[in-house]
Amino acid sequence: MTYNRTEVIYLEKPYIGDGNLSGAEKASGQKYPVDDAIWIAAAILTLKSYREDKIATRDDLYFRQTEITKLATRYADGYVDRARCSFWCCADQEKCVNRYLRGDNEKDRSVRRITMMDEFAGKTYPEGLLRKNRLEIDKDTITVGELFDFVKNIYPTVYNHVAGAEQPFAWEDDPFFTEHGT
Repeated sequence: MTYNRTEVIYLEKPYIGDGNLSGAEKASGQKYPVDDAIWIAAAILTLKSYREDKIATRDDLYFRQTEITKLATRYADGYVDRARCSFWCCADQEKCVNRYLRGDNEKDRSVRRITMMDEFAGKTYPEGLLRKNRLEIDKDTITVGELFDFVKNIYPTVYNHVAGAEQPFAWEDDPFFTEHGT
């Protein structure tokens, strides 16, 4: 399935209200297994970058492992150690358990991005989460289903359409963006 840039921008608004994702917290005290919390955190960071920064290059889709683990602790039912991002949930590690993250940035192999849902055979996203579960993100609430929809439908389009760091895409040059704004 392929999309053009205008479809990505058009689909942007339904996924979150005010776009302020810096202080994500779990709604109703919901706790998740640690690996699932890693996926949730990486997905939220990606959504935040998408909403706030407009993702000029692929580098904007990568996050420091400490950012991911720090946010994951808000959702996890246990201790979130660095090895979760470095090894256990990183598809680029031979003995990974879940393929939730990628460490494929050519400039910095220590940063991680969320794996696209169809990027590998096997477990690239948590399968036991309820779509109706709510995630409180600052003054906004989204469902796990909305987060899944973003990662499944919009994130791959964004990843495949932004250029590498040497050729940033100027969203404001897109006629649809200029006409409809954010």
